[in-house]
Amino acid sequence: WGHATLVGASLSLSGAYLASLGNIQSQRAQARRLPVTASNAWGMFYGALGMGVIALLRDRPFLFEPTIGYVGSLIFLAVFASVVAFGCYLTLLGRIGAHRAGYAVVMFPVVAVAISLIFEGLVMDGYLAVGMTLVVIGNACVMGRRATVPKVGEPMAQAVPARSPYPVSEYSNRCLADETTRKQ
Repeated sequence: WGHATLVGASLSLSGAYLASLGNIQSQRAQARRLPVTASNAWGMFYGALGMGVIALLRDRPFLFEPTIGYVGSLIFLAVFASVVAFGCYLTLLGRIGAHRAGYAVVMFPVVAVAISLIFEGLVMDGYLAVGMTLVVIGNACVMGRRATVPKVGEPMAQAVPARSPYPVSEYSNRCLADETTRKQ
């Protein structure tokens, strides 16, 4: 519980809070029928601009290494790990809502650790095993919770259990009504 731990915990909580606000804003944008690709592009532009300003204010240099490994990894991160991945995530968010899509994000570190175990020689220790197990169990508990399916034409908000603190978008209502109609 030293200073570095408290700073790290504060940054983690702040990042999670800001990501949640971003999820809610994206869900609202999709409910207004704004295109995912354009919203994604603007979000990345503002993020890059903000990071550039922070780098300038902290007097950090902008470095570029003209090697195949650096450029290749940069292209992979920009195209697949950012544009494609965020596009897919934002589409998922619009379809199932911010509250449920947020649980998918919890699995990202588990996937990253699994990749590091396989390809980078990361050694599994007790803390890592317990942490990954708790994440998987917690996600299974939350995602496995059964929700009532509304009748056709019934708003989804009535079908969500009363204890649920999450708002349900009109977009989710339309998707669920369409799905229910197809099944009938």
